[in-house]
Amino acid sequence: PMRQLTVLFLLPSLAFSAPSFDCKKASSEDEKLICASPLISDLDQNLATKFTGKLSSLADPQKKALRVAQRAWIKKRNQGCGIGKAVE
Repeated sequence: PMRQLTVLFLLPSLAFSAPSFDCKKASSEDEKLICASPLISDLDQNLATKFTGKLSSLADPQKKALRVAQRAWIKKRNQGCGIGKAVE
């Protein structure tokens, strides 16, 4: 009974540790690290939520500029300035 209660209390926290993307499609080393860590998954989800919120508040030209900046940031992260360096 106690073990079942523990599992029930852990289930909600596990549900929130999903990243903002499908881990089955993770291709970069950083994406794989995000998927492997509940903490980093939570941070990724938080960042994605804030990004989406900001995006929805912008006019189309600013949305385009923000998406371009996001792609540049992801490219730089994937080229070796990313999560792997931070967790070593």
